[in-house]
Amino acid sequence: MLTVYFYGSLQSRHQLFIGGGELGNARTVDLLRQIGCKVWTVRKIRMGNTCPRWLRIFTYPLRVLMPYVRLVPLLLFGTRKAIVHLSGVCGNVIYNELVIAFLARIFGYHLIYEIRGGGIVMFYNSKSTIYRFCFRYIINHADVVLLQGSDGKTLVEGLCRTPIYIYPNFISSELIPAQLPAKSRDDWQMLYFGRLIPQKNILLIVEVVAALQKKGINTYITIVGDGTPSYIGKIKTAMETYLRRGTYNLMPPLSHNEMLKILPDKHFLIYPSMLTLEGHSNSITEAMSYGIVPIASRQGFSTSVIGNNELIVDNIGVENFADRIAAIIESGKFDQLSRQMYERVLKNYTSDVAKKMLVSVYQTIVGA
Repeated sequence: MLTVYFYGSLQSRHQLFIGGGELGNARTVDLLRQIGCKVWTVRKIRMGNTCPRWLRIFTYPLRVLMPYVRLVPLLLFGTRKAIVHLSGVCGNVIYNELVIAFLARIFGYHLIYEIRGGGIVMFYNSKSTIYRFCFRYIINHADVVLLQGSDGKTLVEGLCRTPIYIYPNFISSELIPAQLPAKSRDDWQMLYFGRLIPQKNILLIVEVVAALQKKGINTYITIVGDGTPSYIGKIKTAMETYLRRGTYNLMPPLSHNEMLKILPDKHFLIYPSMLTLEGHSNSITEAMSYGIVPIASRQGFSTSVIGNNELIVDNIGVENFADRIAAIIESGKFDQLSRQMYERVLKNYTSDVAKKMLVSVYQTIVGA
């Protein structure tokens, strides 16, 4: 049995999944166990969206050091035939990722460096010489580099000879509907679920729905997620100010099973993210698996994940998003796009597809 030491962001015992990183890593761990690996997890500790900034800064050194209490003994006394799977994000945490990569190599382990999130090229071009050295060290000393999307692949290929694989976020094949859900045409249900932070442009989503209602389209919006009390207060105020009564619903974070119950009747996912570290959004993929059509910004890997430029808005703005949604509704193209999204998930983003790829990667490393 192959042993894997997995380091990455993972949910705490009683935490609902509200971040794509935690959810994606948990799915990878489950997949590794399904293919017969013995997985030891080392949790990178992140604080929830509701924690004040000062507390995050104050606790940061402790949160960085605590995982080493578990990781170092595992590496010291573990089998050297094991693989260290480092799930990283680059950026400001590259120095911590460098230490883990260095420990893995000096202790004689195989190393997989999985880069979750976008911003690879931006970070490399904008940060210091020391940052670039750290990044090059990790990718050159890894056995394999995994990328969530094709963005950044050209850069990484130019900096190392390490094999590179595209390993996108995926959905459990058993949780994808057996057939495309039927959707009403009496109203148009909009959706956003995930972190409620300013970089995700939640207030703009509310204004987009208001613009659609002004166009005479019978539009509703459901927003699900967690954020700071002050930002949630702003969202509530915007809904009450701009939207017709009874056409909006703001919900706290839901468990994955609870979330799946509200997806079937939804039509559009509005995703105007401006988040620097935006990668392959789990929200987008899960929405697509239910035939929900995403209308997204180009941030992160959304363009390659969605695979249809008609659904990508280049310039983030209320009217740009509202006009794109209205055009799809008025042209009668929704059904075609809904099926296209559903089938794209079946072809590219299921656990069955991911399992085949991951088995191939691991067999390449251990020479099985």
